[in-house]
Amino acid sequence: MRKVILDTNVIVSALISNSYPTKILHEIVFERKVETCISKEILEEYIHVLNRPKFE
Repeated sequence: MRKVILDTNVIVSALISNSYPTKILHEIVFERKVETCISKEILEEYIHVLNRPKFE
């Protein structure tokens, strides 16, 4: 199984629209076709970006 790191922009794009990033997440991540890898730093970036006023 391939391991992937999801860029923060892909996560944000998937959350705010129903476009290609959403399909990527559904087809490869939610159906467990890949293994997602995450570090403490990446998780902190996700949290920081998603806590910006535009997302609250």
